[in-house]
Amino acid sequence: MEQLNKKYYLNIEVLTPLNIGVGAENDWVENVDFVINGKILYKFNLRALMSDFGKVISDKVGTKGMLSAIGINNLTNPKYAKLFKLPLDVDGKVAMQPNNQNSNPIKAFIKNNLSGKPIIAGSSLKGAIRSVLFDYFQVKRQGEDAVFGSAKKGDDFMRFVKVTDAEFEKTSLVNTKIFNLSSENRRDWEGGWKHKGGKFSETDQKFKSTGFNTIYECIEPQQCGFAAIMLSPLAYNNYGKTNQHIADNDKEPIVTKNISFLFDIINKHTKNYLQKEKKFFQTYNEAEYADEIEESIDDLLRLIPSDGKSCILKMSAGSGFHSITGDWQFNDYSINGLDTSRSVSRGLFNNRKSAKSRKLADTDDGLKLMGFVKLSLIDEDEYKQNILSKFEKD
Repeated sequence: MEQLNKKYYLNIEVLTPLNIGVGAENDWVENVDFVINGKILYKFNLRALMSDFGKVISDKVGTKGMLSAIGINNLTNPKYAKLFKLPLDVDGKVAMQPNNQNSNPIKAFIKNNLSGKPIIAGSSLKGAIRSVLFDYFQVKRQGEDAVFGSAKKGDDFMRFVKVTDAEFEKTSLVNTKIFNLSSENRRDWEGGWKHKGGKFSETDQKFKSTGFNTIYECIEPQQCGFAAIMLSPLAYNNYGKTNQHIADNDKEPIVTKNISFLFDIINKHTKNYLQKEKKFFQTYNEAEYADEIEESIDDLLRLIPSDGKSCILKMSAGSGFHSITGDWQFNDYSINGLDTSRSVSRGLFNNRKSAKSRKLADTDDGLKLMGFVKLSLIDEDEYKQNILSKFEKD
């Protein structure tokens, strides 16, 4: 009997700092979610705050006035913490370099509600794959509903692709800076680093880690998680017979062929995106460290496999729509105009909106594009062994 789903097991390796946001309302706010004493950031264990000894603190000083009553110096004093069983994370002390200090909220990473560990949600991974397929199908159609159908009508193509969550061990804080194009005459554009936004925006060629920088909670490179992806060829074939939208010669092999077919599509998309990004930094190379960014892109290009057993996928964090989708609209990322109709100006290419900025992770290994992962096939035994070992550690 033919199985409903073809299940593939994946090792997910993070290649460049990865942030998957959980919404601005959950970002870390200083003196609410964390405090900084000297160069040490202390992240509160909010679960502990809700526990029995959290009640002890609130009974003594009142929950609302807890931080002001205790004071930052006492809060980070080991003796005081012991006396009040202060709810600091075991790994909550994070060394803050001078270039990381910033009054802006820290962009939080999505967590498993049960374990508290960071996860790449299956929906996030599926969404990244969907963006690649949107580009792949765009040759014939325009608009998302025309390409994928809709859940409301019951003809959503992505219903035949299912992805599980992948859990990782830990996160770190990563500083980011914006590489931005500027022009005095809106004709001759130059690359630079943005140090101030708003009405008095400031961009120049000199790199400095502070000024208009954002700190992200990230999974850093070399960490691995494990997930499964399921394709449903039987359901596709049965449904496609009665639905013209689903019965499509471009869509059919995505679901019915081996997953290496999908991996090849992803690799071609990523290669094309990275080559255009490299040309962008070559064209606007006036900024300090532009050459270094080109080299880091070359490193990613060399990692793109050709055996069909793995793929390199761009996920999130960078510069909005451009970063997440790979900007399938353009074959050239040049800028030749500026849209100033909104409070935040946006680049134009031939009068169409195009990103004029990039967000780079400022790491010990240099400046990196964010959000690249490698998906590799593993067998079921290896998958189960790795999942089991995670439970044993917990």
